[in-house]
Amino acid sequence: MKAKALNKPTPVNLMQHAYWNLDGHNSGDILSNVVQIFGSQIIVINSDLVPAGKFGSVKGTPYDFLEPHSIKSKIIELANGYDMNYVLDGGVGHKLKRAAVVHDLKSGRVLKLSTSASGMQFYTSNTLDIKGKGGFEYKPHAAL
Repeated sequence: MKAKALNKPTPVNLMQHAYWNLDGHNSGDILSNVVQIFGSQIIVINSDLVPAGKFGSVKGTPYDFLEPHSIKSKIIELANGYDMNYVLDGGVGHKLKRAAVVHDLKSGRVLKLSTSASGMQFYTSNTLDIKGKGGFEYKPHAAL
């Protein structure tokens, strides 16, 4: 995605806000997905999910996806699931760097995500409750 101001400086916030379920939209939850996130720090948030102005290490926390493991293996340690911004390793700049790899063991599908951004939000659709494609009901943890 790109933006170009035609005649004056213009604030713009380009972001991707897709949800994925690698086993298919009507296959249930994503808790068995194996995830690896290439970020050794997170942006610390307060109880209102507002950034607190500092970074925190993921080591020894439920947010540690430096080595691949299933979402369900640590989500039980969290009150509401994942909704965390990771500070991606690999420095700053405009070069693409690895952000995450997600492997769905049931379908065999693998998602490899790269970005030039310095951070990535990991969200496990904790409050999802809508009707979607074909009238299928999407419930919490139906996508990431």
